[in-house]
Parts: sequence; C-alpha cells; structure tokens
Amino acid sequence: MSRQEEDRTKGQKKPTQPKPSIPIPLEEGTIRKGLVGKLPPQPKPELRPVGQKPSAKKKANP
Repeated sequence: MSRQEEDRTKGQKKPTQPKPSIPIPLEEGTIRKGLVGKLPPQPKPELRPVGQKPSAKKKANP
C-alpha cells in the first residue's frame, strides 16, 4: 500500500511539476507584461516617497 502510494505520488509529482511550471511562467510573463505598463509609475513613487520621504520628514521634523 505505502510503496504503491509512493510510486503513484512520485509518478504524479514528476508530470505535475513540468506541467504547472510551464503555465506558471507563461502566466507570470503575461501578468508582468500587463502590469509592467501599469505599475512602472506606482512602484517607483511608492518605494521613493512612501519609503524614504515620510521617514526622512518624520526624522527631520523632530
């Protein structure tokens, strides 16, 4: 029972790994391409003003 289950799980893991790995990168690539055009202005202002400006202002005020 346990040996057969291990063999079945191994046989399923091998085919399931390449299958999801192929659709996952394709989805990520399409999502990234679609977000790259919409998120370029957002990640930059969020990382700079939201991360450094507020902390610098808080430290500079007191």
